[in-house]
Amino acid sequence: MSSNVRQTRSRVQRSAVFKNARKFPAPINSSPSDLFTYPNPIGVAGLYYRRGDHRTMLIFVAGSCVYQTDFYGNIFIRAGCAWIFRPPPHPDHGRINGIHLEQEGPWHEEHPVTSHRAELRAAIGALQCGRWYNLGMKNIVIASCSDYLVLGITEKIEVWREQGWRDTSGTVIANLDLWKALLCEIDHYSDFDTKVYFWKIGDNDNTEAHAAARSAAILLPDIKQYSGVVPTYRSGD
Repeated sequence: MSSNVRQTRSRVQRSAVFKNARKFPAPINSSPSDLFTYPNPIGVAGLYYRRGDHRTMLIFVAGSCVYQTDFYGNIFIRAGCAWIFRPPPHPDHGRINGIHLEQEGPWHEEHPVTSHRAELRAAIGALQCGRWYNLGMKNIVIASCSDYLVLGITEKIEVWREQGWRDTSGTVIANLDLWKALLCEIDHYSDFDTKVYFWKIGDNDNTEAHAAARSAAILLPDIKQYSGVVPTYRSGD
């Protein structure tokens, strides 16, 4: 397995992995602010916590593509990924992470720059940046306004696996490298008895993460090589 993918005690191909990617059972028409709150219980790091349950945390994720034109009129695409794991009043540098989407995947192949890859990479980064189980977390909720990410990981992924990682037309699914990398992260958390949920939220509930992803696409330098497991958040940061 590539060193760019988190090592686990189990294998991606086992069926249990896919059962660990769950759709978050949010009440109909509920928003993140309805279910998650701040301030936090005494002695607990400043994260987004489920009301009445400081072992369940929320992370907002987003990916963004930006089309730019160079001096010669050539159009090129840049993409950024972002995730937000702490609310204000924490300063942005201690609660928002953003990266430029790499040109290569975890197994060193080059891939087209797309918003779908940026969305997947954001979810991977959100799980990589903190060993959230070390903070006592038993449930991680990844909140995204992307149907591609949420429905893919909670509903379609098992069908794809059974079909040899192909869609109904027989074509190998796009971004297979990142889907497998995301499954490795989910499996890694299951090794520590921590469940990962995915929640489809509205665009209006994810504006800050989208803005951060767009800024990462525009402002951060291009990266070719996959950056691997991103720097880890520490509770004292």
